[in-house]
Amino acid sequence: HDLPADLVAAFKSTLEELADADLLLHLVDVSDDDFEERIEAVDRILDELELSHKERLLVFNKCDLLDDEIARTIATRYDAIPISALRPGTFLPLKDAIAARLFAQNQRAIAAQREDEG
Repeated sequence: HDLPADLVAAFKSTLEELADADLLLHLVDVSDDDFEERIEAVDRILDELELSHKERLLVFNKCDLLDDEIARTIATRYDAIPISALRPGTFLPLKDAIAARLFAQNQRAIAAQREDEG
């Protein structure tokens, strides 16, 4: 389901704050039968806001509501990090993925700065 246009308009200024973010975490309730449509709806909104170029980390929440193997398979297919509030151990891979992405961005920025200076 797409978000209503008036809702998007009301939150547009808030959503525009995303332009300053180094990394967008796209949190999805993977137990929802329509999770794929919800991913697409967010992708369309990011396109409308001209933010589709921003680095994103897809995070599948509520994985505890799915069979473990199914949750892993879906997460792998979408290159997502599966988490569950009921399983605290699932947050370490998320923390590691965030740290790795931010570290890589920092290294690229340092390399670009050195290239500009040299």
